[in-house]
Amino acid sequence: MFSLDLTGDKFEHQRYNSLGSIDSANAVVRADNQIDAYLARAAQLFVRHGVHQRFGVALLHQHSECEPGERMIQYDRVIDGQKALLTYPVVKADTPGDELPSVWAWSGDGFVPLEFTTDTLARELLLEGDIPTAFLEEFADLTMTSPIGHLMGLAVVERSLYREAADGQTALEYSTTARENVMMLGINQPAKYVQTSWAFYEVGDDVGEGLFAKTNTNCVTGCKTYCETYDSSGGHEKNRHKQHHWPPGTTAPPP
Repeated sequence: MFSLDLTGDKFEHQRYNSLGSIDSANAVVRADNQIDAYLARAAQLFVRHGVHQRFGVALLHQHSECEPGERMIQYDRVIDGQKALLTYPVVKADTPGDELPSVWAWSGDGFVPLEFTTDTLARELLLEGDIPTAFLEEFADLTMTSPIGHLMGLAVVERSLYREAADGQTALEYSTTARENVMMLGINQPAKYVQTSWAFYEVGDDVGEGLFAKTNTNCVTGCKTYCETYDSSGGHEKNRHKQHHWPPGTTAPPP
C-alpha cells in the first residue's frame, strides 16, 4: 500500500490536469500559517528517517495541462545564454526513457508520479537505495491528517544546477506561452515569487555555499525553488507569461 512509483507507470494526465494554479495552492497553504505547521512536522519526519538528503516536499500545482500520452519532463537547457532547467509536455513514446519521477502525490493507495526529470543528480538521489516503508507510511499519514496535505507532495528537490548557485542566488521558475516552465538561478524578489519546494536539514548541517549559505543552523527547513507571480497582490495572470528564445507558440526542440 505504501509504495512509491519509481517507473512512472502510474502517471495519469487527468490527475496532473486536476491540480490547481500556483496562486490558488499557495493561498490555501498560507492561510492561518498552515504551511509552517506542516513543514515543522515534515522536517522532523524526514530527518528522523534519514531521507532528508534525498527528498523534500513540493507545492502541488500546474501551469499548463497535459494531453493524453504526454507527461511533464524536465531537461537541462541553455536559454538566453544561461544554464536552465526546462519542463514541458512530451509524448512518452517519443522519449529515450531516461526520465524518472520527481514529484509524487498520495492517491489513497500509494504515491503516484506527477512530474519527471532527467537531471543527473535527481536521478542519483532517487536511485540511491531503498526508501524506508516506515517513512512512506508516516508521510502518507501526514498527508491525510494535515489540512493542507493534499496540496503537498513528496519530491526530489535537488538539481545539479542548484549546486552552481552563487551567494544570494536561488532557483526561480517562470512559465511561457508554449506550455513550458523555465527554472534559472537568480536573486529572489519576495513580492514577485512564491515558494514551491522545500528541503530539510538536520540541526548543524553544513549547507555550504550558494542556495543556503545564509541559512541559520538552528533551522531545519529551507526553500529550494520559487515560482513567479505577476502582480503585487500575488495573483497569477496565466496569459502574461514570458517569452524566451523559442519561437512564440511553439514547443521546445526535442531532447
